[in-house]
Amino acid sequence: MAYEVKIGLSNKHVHLSEEHIAILFGEGHALTPTKDLVQPGQYACDEKVDIVGPKATLKGIRVLGPARPETQVELAMTDARSIGIKAPVKESGKLEGTPGCKLVGPCGEVELDHGVMVAMRHVHLNDEQAAEAGVKDGEIVSIKIEGERGLVFDNVLVRAGAKHFAEVHLDTDEGNAAGCGPDAVCTIFTHFVPSLSLCAVSQAKKGQTLALVKKLMPKNVNAIVSTSQICIGNEGKRSSKKEAIIPTPQTR
Repeated sequence: MAYEVKIGLSNKHVHLSEEHIAILFGEGHALTPTKDLVQPGQYACDEKVDIVGPKATLKGIRVLGPARPETQVELAMTDARSIGIKAPVKESGKLEGTPGCKLVGPCGEVELDHGVMVAMRHVHLNDEQAAEAGVKDGEIVSIKIEGERGLVFDNVLVRAGAKHFAEVHLDTDEGNAAGCGPDAVCTIFTHFVPSLSLCAVSQAKKGQTLALVKKLMPKNVNAIVSTSQICIGNEGKRSSKKEAIIPTPQTR
């Protein structure tokens, strides 16, 4: 069964350590929450910093709280390139091998030697939601977004546990590519087959095509199958350009 989740677009932002909060905003300063985020205990702050790269500066970038053990700068790839930083795609908190930048606040500056990243797209789910979706923490899934600029994104990390709540996080590059608005949703699939060709089994008759696809798919897998590449019969004719959602039995 496919599982639908709301999409949250993540604009460029910064997570700060306690040490760097003190340098940038003054000793003893506490972050000022202005808006609760969907993820439990997470919030947007009134505080902002400038991010300085080799080529340019991004001004007034929002800080998100609470404080973290290590400062992390999350940019879309377009943002990073615009200031001359080649930021790798990384899972949040895994900052090894990332480049640095300068952060400028009202009371001081911090020169980071690492910490700038493009966040790996991911889906947050609590334990109950993960069970309903048939996925586990750390699993890699695909998501499908409908609409005029609908897309399928692979390599979506599942982050499941008590500190999470159902929401897919895409950065602004990804969200704009798919035409996501404020109410955008997507469907999670644990497997994606972009163009499953059935030419090798050309004996398949038109009415049997989807049944054959189901038979060929692994068990316990949700899949999107693009029928635009499915060959029907010996003539090799293509079917109409439609997509079939193939739900598989939920045995977990």
